[in-house]
Amino acid sequence: MSKVFDVLKNLPPLPEKKHTVTVQGKIIEVTLQKKLEILKHGEEKYIMKQGEVVLKPVVKAKIRFNKLVKGGKGHKFVDENPFWIDGEAEEGYTWQTDTE
Repeated sequence: MSKVFDVLKNLPPLPEKKHTVTVQGKIIEVTLQKKLEILKHGEEKYIMKQGEVVLKPVVKAKIRFNKLVKGGKGHKFVDENPFWIDGEAEEGYTWQTDTE
């Protein structure tokens, strides 16, 4: 039994695990925490910036909204219901597009 313990003592130490990710086609060695973060979000959402792996900036979408505005020449509604147009009026409602 003592020979088993002697053999275990003489074993070489295990090499440390290297954590790598692929960002923009390049394989980069990172820490375990950074690798878990990249795996969580996805490798395609990261870029190399000045030798460092960072999240891509999120581009805010420009959403267009239509508003019903009263004033000027526009539509006249039956019982103030915008789904039932009765005709045109001098002080009517018009759809105008706004951006966020």
